[in-house]
Amino acid sequence: MEDTKEIINLTTPLSRKEKKLILSAFDFAKKAHSGQKRFSGDPYFIHSYETAKILARLKMSSKIITAGLLHDVIEDAGVKEK
Repeated sequence: MEDTKEIINLTTPLSRKEKKLILSAFDFAKKAHSGQKRFSGDPYFIHSYETAKILARLKMSSKIITAGLLHDVIEDAGVKEK
C-alpha cells in the first residue's frame, strides 16, 4: 500500500513544512486518481507514487518530489489548471 512514510524515509531530512507539502501532494494526487486503473489493473496512482520514490532516492527537493506526485493530475485525472 502506498504511504508517504516510505517517500519521506527515502529522502534527506526534511522540515515539517517540506513533509506537509509532500503529504498534501500525495493526498491530492491519490484522490484525483481515485478509481482510475492502469491496463494491468493496478491503481493509476502507483505510477505517481513510484515516480516520487525514485525522486526521493535521488535526494531531490520536496518540491521536485511533489511535482512527481502531481505530474499526471491535469493530463490524466481531469484536474483543471488555476
